[in-house]
Amino acid sequence: MEARHFGAAFAAMHLKTDRHAARGIANLVRLGWFKRVHGKLLDAQETRALLTARTLLIEKVTATENSLWAVLRNFGPKMEGVTHKTWMAQVRILADGHLVLAGIVDAMLRVRALLLDELAGVDNQLAALAKSDPATRLLITMPGVGAIVALSFPRAVDDPDRVPRCRDVGPWLGLTPKRWQLEKTDIMGRITKAG
Repeated sequence: MEARHFGAAFAAMHLKTDRHAARGIANLVRLGWFKRVHGKLLDAQETRALLTARTLLIEKVTATENSLWAVLRNFGPKMEGVTHKTWMAQVRILADGHLVLAGIVDAMLRVRALLLDELAGVDNQLAALAKSDPATRLLITMPGVGAIVALSFPRAVDDPDRVPRCRDVGPWLGLTPKRWQLEKTDIMGRITKAG
């Protein structure tokens, strides 16, 4: 049952005790004044958990790299013209000659390498999952859609029967379309840049 509906119904209650709340919930159920909440399928929950873990690992890798930049900046050396492949070697060169700085850099690079290994494992699991699902394989054929988006979109919608019209999926996911209305005219345009 939708918790927000219960909250709105109980907002006017003066005596907020467990007994009164239980009686109020029973009355709402008896009268049918509630919305059912959709419970996502186990498959969708597992995929969402993998995608959430991937996002967390990416954030931690980025945070570790940014911390290394900050440590190096505080000691004076600057990194210029560094690519992703030469980044680690450049960090080691800049830390060379500083005993304390070299220890910090080595520790953080080990943590970064461990995070990248785990991220590669999660990416492999997601790629295998994307290959095994026919709907995901079909979505990947669209330009600009990769395995992550193709896995995220169907798992977010889960049950297409919950959305009455296909044009309601975008706003439901937070993608706000442009709208132009004048008297009887109602034109829904492309997704706005804010969306």
